[in-house]
Amino acid sequence: MAKTQPKKRGLSTVAADLVKSDHVSKRERSKRTKKKATRKKAVTAPEGTAPTAGNQTAGSGQAHDIVDAMRGWASKHKYETDIVGGVLSEDTLPAVTEWLRSGIPTLDRLLGGGWAIGRISEVYGPEAAGKSAQGHLAAADATQSGGLVLHVDCERALDQARLRSSNIVADRMIYVTPNYVEQGAAMVFQFLDQIEKNPPPGPSLILWDSVPVCPSLAEWEAQIDDGKEVVAAQSRAYKKMLFKLYSRVARNRVHFMWINQERVDMTAKKKGFSGQVYKVPGPKEIKYMASQRVRCTPAFGHKRKVGTEVVGYTLRMTTEKARLTPPHRQVDWVLMFDGGPSVEWSLWEAFEICNVLKRSGGDRSQSYKVPWTNRTFTKKKWMDMMAEPDFRAKAIAAVDNLPVNTARAWKEHKDKGDSADL
Repeated sequence: MAKTQPKKRGLSTVAADLVKSDHVSKRERSKRTKKKATRKKAVTAPEGTAPTAGNQTAGSGQAHDIVDAMRGWASKHKYETDIVGGVLSEDTLPAVTEWLRSGIPTLDRLLGGGWAIGRISEVYGPEAAGKSAQGHLAAADATQSGGLVLHVDCERALDQARLRSSNIVADRMIYVTPNYVEQGAAMVFQFLDQIEKNPPPGPSLILWDSVPVCPSLAEWEAQIDDGKEVVAAQSRAYKKMLFKLYSRVARNRVHFMWINQERVDMTAKKKGFSGQVYKVPGPKEIKYMASQRVRCTPAFGHKRKVGTEVVGYTLRMTTEKARLTPPHRQVDWVLMFDGGPSVEWSLWEAFEICNVLKRSGGDRSQSYKVPWTNRTFTKKKWMDMMAEPDFRAKAIAAVDNLPVNTARAWKEHKDKGDSADL
């Protein structure tokens, strides 16, 4: 039987089929576009309008279900971690409400109230810049407010006279001198364990002074003449400590302060930099994880003199990093050799910079006056004026009306010279 040949399709039939298939595909694409638009409209609110309460409630319920499931998973695998929902509530993410104050109003205002409790800070700078003095001021406030202080002194250079001038309550201060980083870390975690079991009435402070001086265990046990170099052992030791430390500090009423140094980077010229480039020793995780990072430096014209004798320094504190306040602000403050940080002369410096102190006569007059009193006084009588309770209280209250930046411009210091007579 002969096979029947398939019927040949004319050009008109093929063209009609192509038009029909193209028409169908356009229809399908139109349906898909409409479905996508419907789903998007159901999930998100129209542009320019706020989400409805129903959408918010549905989303929060879904988030809580996921949080419960994640908590069950973490508990099953014995993972110690915080999984919370609704992080903007005060129960899960409390705001910083406590600070350790320095006692110098301009410095505390620069930091947003002081050193934040539950956070980490790093104070660094060159030598003789007031880094340890900042730690002693915070320790004084902690001990006087009922807290405890763990002073990790890696330099073994604590001066009892300095402690007395800083008004630290010695009975509430624990002083340790570790030989290496791992030993100091063990002491820190033991201290945190104890205050977690029996918390003191006030906030506490852990002061580590200083970072580059403390070696690692490997470096401590190495012999001088064995020819072995332990590369980056100190940084690795600090890293192990850091990853466990920050979560512990956040859960307790503790502030942890690193005291660090600043050194000239000898490899800067090889990297193509010109001039002196400074670097901070230690692992980079310290500065990355710090909520408050402050650089202390001598201010221009920083010597304070009585006659020809240098009796103190004018220092500068700059917020290089601040998660609680705007960064890159500066304050000049005064450190006296015999009495430590001086509130009185720091306020004088701020009032003089901001033109609160007015000369009662001409530009060469030695008499001054301030807005809150009609009396005139000389610079030598400033300490006597600050000894009066009413005058002192008004002077401290006047700091709130000053700009946050209370540091002299470089040109002013250059015109003034390298020293200031008291």
